[in-house]
Amino acid sequence: MHELVTALRLAGPDVRAALVERFRTQITTTVTEYAKLPEHAIAKILADGDFDAAGYLAEGGPFEDDLMLRAARLGDPRVALALLGRRGGISEALLREIRTHITDPEDPAWHVERGFVHTLRAHAAADPLAAAAWPFPKLVFDVASDLCKDLPYAVAIDLCVAVADRGDREMLRRLALRDLVHTGLNDLVMAAADAPSPSAYLADLRPPEEWIDAAAVRAIAAVRRHDGKPSQDTELPPLDWDLVRREHERRPFDRDSLPWLTRWPDCPDDLVAAALSAHLVNTVEYAARLPFDIVENPRLADWNYHFRDVVRRGVTAGWLSLDRLLTEAVPAGRIAGALPYEADEVGTTLAKALAPLGTDPVNWLTLYSRLPRFEGTIAALVDEVASGAGKRATKFPRPLPAAMPATPPENTRETFLGILRAMPDEVTIALAPYLDARSVQHILVYREPSDTVRDALVAAHGSVALAGFAAHALERDRVEWLMAHDDPATDASLFAHAPLTDADRVRMLAGIRTDGSRGPVPQELLDVLGEVNLGHYRDRVTAGLTSGDLGVARVVAGRLRLATEGGRMRLLVSVWERNGPEAVREILGMDRFPASTVKAVEAALAQPDGIDRLRARMAADDMPEEFLKRLRKKSLYAHDRLRKLVGEGRDVPWDAAVAAADADTLDRDVVDALVDRPELPAEFAYAALRWAARNGDLRSADWREHLLLRGLTPEDLLRHAPQPARYLKVVAFDRRHQNRRRGRWAEPCEAARALVDEHLGTNPDAWTVALHLLPDFTGTLPELLATARAAAG
Repeated sequence: MHELVTALRLAGPDVRAALVERFRTQITTTVTEYAKLPEHAIAKILADGDFDAAGYLAEGGPFEDDLMLRAARLGDPRVALALLGRRGGISEALLREIRTHITDPEDPAWHVERGFVHTLRAHAAADPLAAAAWPFPKLVFDVASDLCKDLPYAVAIDLCVAVADRGDREMLRRLALRDLVHTGLNDLVMAAADAPSPSAYLADLRPPEEWIDAAAVRAIAAVRRHDGKPSQDTELPPLDWDLVRREHERRPFDRDSLPWLTRWPDCPDDLVAAALSAHLVNTVEYAARLPFDIVENPRLADWNYHFRDVVRRGVTAGWLSLDRLLTEAVPAGRIAGALPYEADEVGTTLAKALAPLGTDPVNWLTLYSRLPRFEGTIAALVDEVASGAGKRATKFPRPLPAAMPATPPENTRETFLGILRAMPDEVTIALAPYLDARSVQHILVYREPSDTVRDALVAAHGSVALAGFAAHALERDRVEWLMAHDDPATDASLFAHAPLTDADRVRMLAGIRTDGSRGPVPQELLDVLGEVNLGHYRDRVTAGLTSGDLGVARVVAGRLRLATEGGRMRLLVSVWERNGPEAVREILGMDRFPASTVKAVEAALAQPDGIDRLRARMAADDMPEEFLKRLRKKSLYAHDRLRKLVGEGRDVPWDAAVAAADADTLDRDVVDALVDRPELPAEFAYAALRWAARNGDLRSADWREHLLLRGLTPEDLLRHAPQPARYLKVVAFDRRHQNRRRGRWAEPCEAARALVDEHLGTNPDAWTVALHLLPDFTGTLPELLATARAAAG
């Protein structure tokens, strides 16, 4: 199916027309599958002869709209139901076409269980007037019976008129016996049943100019229904608030409906107040605006998240005055904790309000210490602190060390750092020597300070500031800035918490500084190395395999049972090169190596060329055949075996792996593990594709897509990969399905057209042969196309 669609996309007009004739049955089936419509409907549309099925399959777009309109005009209940249930909903134009082409509303096919009318009824509450427009008497009667009570009087009259138009007098009498809730409406409907023209009788009594906007009717119906959480993206039509109040008086909106009304920016204050009284939390969450006294609402005191959200939205949108919040709202700590400090207006206004504090550190420390307990306004707190009244704080209250790893600030710390963020840099610089290590860490990690502030904090707190800064998943430029200090505690913190590269870890464990000089690895870094979680980060320890530093070697040997002789030799040779044979004897004395290794190393230590003997032993174990032999072992998963082999200092012997894959001496899990390597070369990717053509797919269903993420291009697959049918959906996108990876590469349309033009040209026989060969062809695409051309003659 996808093969045929792809061919239509690549073919010119003449070949397209020929393929449609030759694959007519498949075309019908394929259009049915793409359109998600009944096959008999598609067959009828195609039989008419003027619909471009090839264009629809190849291009979609306007052909899609044309097909849906043709389907809607069939007047078929099954087709109508399929259109109604399409993903993304159905347009008004299609609904209108379906309604216009219903020839027999009494046809039982419209009324089957879970059929078209049943589905309309299930969604009628969202748009009752639209439901009442359908030519199905029972549907209209049910909608009026159930929904009149929830809708304004004028809309209820409209529904009753629809019943009169679609049904008969007896149906009106039955409607009059239902509880319609509106005063006098039941009597009116009963009287209409006996009138010469029931619908005209009812229409004449409809209040004019009330609820004449269909969008407003849908909106008030949604308010009554309050189904779930309202969407913030829904367009809100204008409402006549006098009519809304009248509807509230007739049948009060309940505690869930009233908050929905506050989504309108012009919702009157009395209705907003009623909503707050009915359901405080929902109202503060939904409301487009709230009165200023919401910040003093005692019922909101227990809902800190919602309080902060209200203040942030209100200040940002402008319906809460920032000046009034600073001078009227209490308590100061709660108000300050809710302000959106990232907003420019807040920074400017707050800087002006707190200007009396100047850059005196004691003023700011006193502000911090009093903020949680001060009962007055922010302005009053500033005045009190600036006046020098009361006990003054000269040290940071309740100091804490930096957290390892860093954790975001909370409570008063978060508020205070937000305030500092809004202040000129001079304030933080003056305060820098007085801040505790946790505050310094918070500023450096979470506030992205200017270079001037950063340097002032580091100057005041030295290594403590740098190490605290390093204890987070930082961006690369910040990591490099920290590494450039070559500070032992900082490097240890980076090693433990930052996203370092493998090269960074190898360099640090070798004792090489960023300026190229070399020295012993500091104890701080050795301590971190000794605490690495081996279950997740074994590679961080094996990064020290070739360090040669004796301290690192002790940790590596003490924590790891190295799996390969090559890995053990790498460790010992590096120690010998850097520290001499006695250091090797010390590592051997830890009793962490197999007896055969110990015997060989002791023999080498007794010889003048001992280190060369160890190097030769390492080289022998590093031979490609040894690597692949270990990789084939059935212990652990192949991915884990490979990770350990590479972690112990061995490069994957890709040339040997290609030969082994082509000789079918690698198991599926080994090929799968090799394909997952980030350094996967194209040669092995092609070998894996050939292997899969002979032995079946790898474990991951989308492994061919992974090849494109590892460096191959879609054009590479087209030219070199066997079994084109297996990767067709990877390079030629199927518009029926979404795939998040597809944004990472483009379809190779130009290369594909060049290939088919070269081999098939405009010969429809060759195209036909190619399509028949494609599903089972095991060669490459160029080979398939050449075979098809030769077979077609």
